[in-house]
Amino acid sequence: MKLMIIGIDGLSFQMANRLMKNGICPNLNALMSQGTFKTLLSTIPSVTSVALPSFMTGLYPPKLSENSLKKSSRLLNFAALNKKTFWEYCGVLSCIVNLRCTYRPRPFNGLMISGDLYTPSENSGYTFPRKLKHSVKGFHENMERLHRPRDKSNYLQIAIDDTKRKINVFRNLLSIHSPDLALYWDGNSDLVQHYCFSEAKSINHYFMALDRLIGRVYEKSQPENILLLSDHGFDKEPEYTFYLNNWLEKKGYLHLKWGPLRAKFYKMIMQLLSKIVTAHPSISRVVQAKTEAKGSSCFAKSYPSVDYRRTVAQLSRGWWGVDINSEMLQEDEYGAVRNKLIEQLSGLSYFGSRLFREIWTSEDLYGVRAFGTVLPDIYLVTDPRCKLLGGVASNMLTGFRSKEKREGDHYNSRQGFMLAQGEDVVSENPESFSAEIVDIAPTVMSMFSLKIPRSIDGKVLPIFE
Repeated sequence: MKLMIIGIDGLSFQMANRLMKNGICPNLNALMSQGTFKTLLSTIPSVTSVALPSFMTGLYPPKLSENSLKKSSRLLNFAALNKKTFWEYCGVLSCIVNLRCTYRPRPFNGLMISGDLYTPSENSGYTFPRKLKHSVKGFHENMERLHRPRDKSNYLQIAIDDTKRKINVFRNLLSIHSPDLALYWDGNSDLVQHYCFSEAKSINHYFMALDRLIGRVYEKSQPENILLLSDHGFDKEPEYTFYLNNWLEKKGYLHLKWGPLRAKFYKMIMQLLSKIVTAHPSISRVVQAKTEAKGSSCFAKSYPSVDYRRTVAQLSRGWWGVDINSEMLQEDEYGAVRNKLIEQLSGLSYFGSRLFREIWTSEDLYGVRAFGTVLPDIYLVTDPRCKLLGGVASNMLTGFRSKEKREGDHYNSRQGFMLAQGEDVVSENPESFSAEIVDIAPTVMSMFSLKIPRSIDGKVLPIFE
């Protein structure tokens, strides 16, 4: 096997470093001592459903799917991706197991078991070829218990047992098919941190078990090279909610038709109507057809209480940036408005620290001009203690409440990790180059001696000879 890739969802560089130094992950530590270990920056937002498509394709989010960007920040279906992945470019026999955001699998030279994210249920067709499912039946039987736990008393053990079973499936497939490229993605590392982040003993217990399982796969398969990585980092759940639209209204960028109470009542009515429409497919099709017939706008009118005849800026869909209304501005005015907004946002601080860790223009972050498009005009990375929310509230800053009773969050946690070791790995000074998750695809393609297409956004990292 030329290359084995192991993804550990949500494991930050800081956490990985601590786990190895404290002896909790001895197998990872042994690999680190002989290879390259460094920070791997995620996308903005740093969520799996945006980061993994960039990982698979080497493309920045704006190039992935314009339709998904119009609707939300998330890429909901592998079919909607409509871009070639690095294993498809490589063309070698590949085994891709449990990689999130790959439902429904599409034909390629290899085997695939889609990961949990967006796979509807155990009963769905989550394998390629389809007949593979007969030999891996029950692969996703714990999906509901892991994603929506009612009782956390045995949650950790369910997660460990589930991971053990899935990695054993991966090991068996490697033994039978001997692929040139193999990839296993552990999604439970993300879920365990969501629900047990404040419990250090539970976190250590899970990663100790995962490290042991990774060690067994590595020892049995003996790949020429191994690459471990994560798609984002993790922090504890936010303490506060910041309603950016309230701030934009205060500064004169956003104007309201109604007050927050009337807007809340309207939202309740619309949610009720949405349930009725969803429950009746025939009504849903009519509504969708009429919506599409109206055409789309580059500036989404997402908030019913907002007066869009006078509004210049609003919090973007997905709550990870600012949309500027290019329909109201000339292109020369647009630059001045955006620069002023960035200056004002940069000065926002609460509790003795800046509210925004990072502020980017679309050009600086992804090399794409946002004027007149559906893309956010300003991208924001918030202090982890605070989360942006849409709408207009009674108060600009409120306490944060997690509906799912989670303990960990990664919406603004970009610092994942990367660890490479093997026959072709160059021992590099970790500070000698920077790495982003979008760089992984072209790096893997380069390792298989492929010429990198000009359309690829990522760069080839200097980790392989």
